[in-house]
Amino acid sequence: MAESATSHDDERRATARRSLSVVVSTALLCVVVDQAIKGWALTALADGRPVDVLGDLVQLHLVTNAGAAFSMGEGVTWLFTLLGLAITGVVLWAASGLRSREMRLLFGMFLGGVLGNLVDRLVREPGFGRGHVIDWLQVRGFAVMNLADILLTVSVVGLVVVMLLRPREIDEVTHEHEGEGPEEGAPHAQ
Repeated sequence: MAESATSHDDERRATARRSLSVVVSTALLCVVVDQAIKGWALTALADGRPVDVLGDLVQLHLVTNAGAAFSMGEGVTWLFTLLGLAITGVVLWAASGLRSREMRLLFGMFLGGVLGNLVDRLVREPGFGRGHVIDWLQVRGFAVMNLADILLTVSVVGLVVVMLLRPREIDEVTHEHEGEGPEEGAPHAQ
Protein backbone atom coordinates (compact mmCIF):
# COMPACT_ATOMS: atom_id res chain seq x y z
CA MET A 1 0.00 0.00 0.00
CA ALA A 2 2.81 2.43 0.89
CA GLU A 3 4.55 1.56 -2.37
CA SER A 4 1.39 2.47 -4.30
CA ALA A 5 1.15 5.84 -2.49
CA THR A 6 4.83 6.54 -3.18
CA SER A 7 4.35 5.64 -6.84
CA HIS A 8 1.31 7.94 -7.04
CA ASP A 9 3.25 10.78 -5.37
CA ASP A 10 6.17 10.27 -7.77
CA GLU A 11 3.76 10.38 -10.71
CA ARG A 12 2.15 13.59 -9.39
CA ARG A 13 5.54 15.25 -8.93
CA ALA A 14 6.63 14.23 -12.44
CA THR A 15 3.39 15.60 -13.90
CA ALA A 16 3.83 18.85 -11.95
CA ARG A 17 7.43 19.23 -13.19
CA ARG A 18 6.40 18.48 -16.78
CA SER A 19 3.51 20.93 -16.56
CA LEU A 20 5.63 23.71 -15.07
CA SER A 21 8.33 23.06 -17.66
CA VAL A 22 5.91 23.42 -20.58
CA VAL A 23 4.34 26.59 -19.13
CA VAL A 24 7.69 28.24 -18.39
CA SER A 25 9.33 27.28 -21.71
CA THR A 26 6.28 28.48 -23.66
CA ALA A 27 6.28 31.74 -21.69
CA LEU A 28 10.01 32.30 -22.23
CA LEU A 29 9.68 31.72 -25.99
CA CYS A 30 6.80 34.23 -26.09
CA VAL A 31 8.82 36.82 -24.14
CA VAL A 32 11.86 36.44 -26.40
CA VAL A 33 9.76 36.91 -29.55
CA ASP A 34 7.80 39.81 -28.01
CA GLN A 35 10.96 41.63 -26.93
CA ALA A 36 12.66 41.00 -30.30
CA ILE A 37 9.71 42.53 -32.15
CA LYS A 38 9.65 45.49 -29.74
CA GLY A 39 13.38 46.00 -30.34
CA TRP A 40 12.78 45.95 -34.08
CA ALA A 41 9.84 48.39 -33.72
CA LEU A 42 11.96 50.84 -31.72
CA THR A 43 14.40 51.02 -34.63
CA ALA A 44 12.23 50.52 -37.72
CA LEU A 45 9.33 52.72 -36.61
CA ALA A 46 11.34 55.40 -34.79
CA ASP A 47 10.34 58.17 -37.20
CA GLY A 48 6.78 58.01 -35.82
CA ARG A 49 5.08 57.60 -39.20
CA PRO A 50 2.57 54.75 -39.44
CA VAL A 51 3.29 52.04 -42.00
CA ASP A 52 0.23 50.61 -43.74
CA VAL A 53 -0.17 46.83 -43.56
CA LEU A 54 -3.82 46.54 -44.66
CA GLY A 55 -4.40 50.09 -45.84
CA ASP A 56 -5.14 52.25 -42.83
CA LEU A 57 -7.15 49.42 -41.21
CA VAL A 58 -3.99 47.79 -39.78
CA GLN A 59 -0.78 49.77 -39.41
CA LEU A 60 2.61 49.46 -37.78
CA HIS A 61 2.89 52.46 -35.48
CA LEU A 62 5.28 52.90 -32.55
CA VAL A 63 3.71 54.09 -29.29
CA THR A 64 4.92 53.97 -25.70
CA ASN A 65 2.20 53.30 -23.15
CA ALA A 66 2.51 54.10 -19.45
CA GLY A 67 -0.91 52.62 -18.69
CA ALA A 68 -2.78 49.42 -19.37
CA ALA A 69 -5.14 48.63 -22.25
CA PHE A 70 -6.36 51.76 -24.03
CA SER A 71 -3.81 53.77 -21.96
CA MET A 72 -5.95 53.50 -18.83
CA GLY A 73 -4.15 54.15 -15.56
CA GLU A 74 -1.19 56.05 -16.96
CA GLY A 75 -0.48 57.62 -13.56
CA VAL A 76 -0.14 54.30 -11.73
CA THR A 77 2.36 52.38 -13.85
CA TRP A 78 3.98 50.99 -10.68
CA LEU A 79 0.64 49.34 -9.81
CA PHE A 80 0.67 47.42 -13.11
CA THR A 81 4.21 46.29 -12.30
CA LEU A 82 3.09 44.90 -8.92
CA LEU A 83 0.02 43.32 -10.51
CA GLY A 84 2.21 41.67 -13.16
CA LEU A 85 4.48 40.23 -10.47
CA ALA A 86 1.50 38.91 -8.48
CA ILE A 87 -0.11 37.35 -11.57
CA THR A 88 3.20 35.69 -12.44
CA GLY A 89 3.29 34.07 -9.00
CA VAL A 90 -0.29 32.83 -9.24
CA VAL A 91 0.22 31.40 -12.74
CA LEU A 92 3.39 29.57 -11.69
CA TRP A 93 1.61 28.16 -8.62
CA ALA A 94 -1.38 26.97 -10.68
CA ALA A 95 0.76 25.61 -13.52
CA SER A 96 1.91 22.56 -11.58
CA GLY A 97 -1.66 21.25 -11.47
CA LEU A 98 -2.31 21.40 -15.22
CA ARG A 99 -2.81 18.07 -16.93
CA SER A 100 -3.66 18.84 -20.57
CA ARG A 101 -1.35 20.15 -23.25
CA GLU A 102 -3.90 22.79 -24.21
CA MET A 103 -4.07 24.22 -20.70
CA ARG A 104 -0.28 24.19 -20.36
CA LEU A 105 0.17 26.03 -23.64
CA LEU A 106 -2.58 28.55 -22.84
CA PHE A 107 -1.11 29.22 -19.39
CA GLY A 108 2.32 29.58 -21.01
CA MET A 109 1.00 32.07 -23.56
CA PHE A 110 -0.77 34.00 -20.83
CA LEU A 111 2.36 34.09 -18.69
CA GLY A 112 4.40 35.11 -21.73
CA GLY A 113 2.05 38.03 -22.33
CA VAL A 114 2.22 39.14 -18.70
CA LEU A 115 6.02 38.86 -18.64
CA GLY A 116 6.47 40.54 -22.04
CA ASN A 117 4.84 43.72 -20.77
CA LEU A 118 6.36 43.33 -17.30
CA VAL A 119 9.86 43.36 -18.81
CA ASP A 120 9.02 46.72 -20.39
CA ARG A 121 7.81 48.09 -17.06
CA LEU A 122 10.98 46.93 -15.35
CA VAL A 123 13.64 48.00 -17.86
CA ARG A 124 12.32 50.78 -20.08
CA GLU A 125 12.18 54.54 -19.56
CA PRO A 126 11.33 56.40 -17.40
CA GLY A 127 12.69 53.92 -14.87
CA PHE A 128 12.52 50.65 -12.97
CA GLY A 129 8.93 49.58 -12.26
CA ARG A 130 7.55 52.59 -14.13
CA GLY A 131 8.70 51.77 -17.65
CA HIS A 132 6.43 52.36 -20.61
CA VAL A 133 5.23 49.40 -22.66
CA ILE A 134 6.21 49.38 -26.34
CA ASP A 135 3.17 49.02 -28.63
CA TRP A 136 3.52 48.75 -32.39
CA LEU A 137 0.40 47.27 -34.04
CA GLN A 138 -2.52 49.66 -34.59
CA VAL A 139 -5.97 48.54 -35.59
CA ARG A 140 -8.14 51.43 -36.78
CA GLY A 141 -10.82 52.36 -34.29
CA PHE A 142 -9.45 50.01 -31.65
CA ALA A 143 -6.02 50.28 -30.07
CA VAL A 144 -2.28 50.10 -30.52
CA MET A 145 -0.96 46.83 -29.10
CA ASN A 146 1.97 44.43 -29.10
CA LEU A 147 2.51 40.68 -29.24
CA ALA A 148 2.22 40.37 -25.44
CA ASP A 149 -1.25 41.96 -25.60
CA ILE A 150 -2.27 39.57 -28.38
CA LEU A 151 -0.99 36.58 -26.36
CA LEU A 152 -2.98 37.73 -23.32
CA THR A 153 -6.18 38.09 -25.34
CA VAL A 154 -5.84 34.81 -27.25
CA SER A 155 -4.94 32.82 -24.12
CA VAL A 156 -7.81 34.23 -22.05
CA VAL A 157 -10.30 33.45 -24.84
CA GLY A 158 -8.76 29.97 -25.13
CA LEU A 159 -8.99 29.39 -21.38
CA VAL A 160 -12.65 30.44 -21.36
CA VAL A 161 -13.38 28.05 -24.23
CA VAL A 162 -11.64 25.18 -22.41
CA MET A 163 -13.52 25.97 -19.19
CA LEU A 164 -16.83 25.94 -21.06
CA LEU A 165 -16.13 22.80 -23.08
CA ARG A 166 -14.14 20.81 -20.53
CA PRO A 167 -14.87 22.08 -17.00
CA ARG A 168 -13.38 18.90 -15.52
CA GLU A 169 -9.88 20.23 -16.28
CA ILE A 170 -10.46 23.18 -13.97
CA ASP A 171 -11.68 20.79 -11.25
CA GLU A 172 -8.49 18.73 -11.63
CA VAL A 173 -6.29 21.82 -11.14
CA THR A 174 -8.26 22.77 -8.02
CA HIS A 175 -8.13 19.24 -6.57
CA GLU A 176 -4.43 18.89 -7.37
CA HIS A 177 -3.63 21.95 -5.26
CA GLU A 178 -5.91 20.79 -2.46
CA GLY A 179 -3.84 17.62 -2.33
CA GLU A 180 -6.65 15.36 -3.49
CA GLY A 181 -5.49 14.69 -7.03
CA PRO A 182 -7.94 13.53 -9.68
CA GLU A 183 -10.43 10.83 -8.81
CA GLU A 184 -9.06 7.31 -8.92
CA GLY A 185 -9.33 5.91 -12.42
CA ALA A 186 -10.36 9.25 -13.89
CA PRO A 187 -8.98 9.80 -17.37
CA HIS A 188 -6.77 12.81 -17.95
CA ALA A 189 -4.78 14.09 -20.90
CA GLN A 190 -1.01 14.23 -20.73
